[in-house]
Amino acid sequence: MKVNKFRKKWLILPAFQLHFMNHLTILFAITIMIFIGHTFYYFQELRNLGFLAQLPPDHIYYSFIDSVAEKYLITSISALCIAGVLFYAFGVYYSNKIAGPIYRFTKSLDELQKDPKAKVSFKIRKDDYFKELSEKLEVAINKNDQH
Repeated sequence: MKVNKFRKKWLILPAFQLHFMNHLTILFAITIMIFIGHTFYYFQELRNLGFLAQLPPDHIYYSFIDSVAEKYLITSISALCIAGVLFYAFGVYYSNKIAGPIYRFTKSLDELQKDPKAKVSFKIRKDDYFKELSEKLEVAINKNDQH
């Protein structure tokens, strides 16, 4: 099998990668909820300070707080959207670093199971995970070929 440096498919092992991405999405959603909850709490505390200072409801302080909160919310939502896209892109990238070698090992072992004398390779891309496993599989197969 030839090691292809450029992938043609985004998801190599879709079941694993989608499961992996679902976990990342849940983690990201929890992070967003904590962030937004903290933001609302912070601005509510600022409003409470105005109330404790006995400012009238139409005081400019409240208008200022509302204005800042609105701008902060718009900026935060924009940043979270960009972060979400980056989070998802890195998730696909790193899940490919895991799924690629597993896919390679599975295909090579399937080939070896069909034909025990077949020449198979367990080599993976240099940036993929499981480099040690790849090398150990290569050594084990070569040792069996010699016997």
